[in-house]
Amino acid sequence: MKRVSLVGTVHEEAGLASISGLLGILERITPEVIFLEIPSGAFDDYSKGSRRNLESTAVSRYHEMRHVDLVPVDLPTQTQSSSRITRIYTGASRARVLSTVG
Repeated sequence: MKRVSLVGTVHEEAGLASISGLLGILERITPEVIFLEIPSGAFDDYSKGSRRNLESTAVSRYHEMRHVDLVPVDLPTQTQSSSRITRIYTGASRARVLSTVG
């Protein structure tokens, strides 16, 4: 039977929250999939190691030891959202112009 485990973390080490602690939890629950709190547009940076914090370091170490699927699930960043909104607005303006002409 499949199991879902939800592990809440903090972004920086503090008190008992540590890279080794999170890595230990991952080793005990042996996930097949880890959902990451990052937008899909940031996944390449994440996988190249340019985004380092408690979670990313622990997950990267776990990923080196075991095959696990990493899935980004966060919303786009403000910059990505602004770009998307600009494209939608531009597209809508063009459609309005075309419907007025036609």
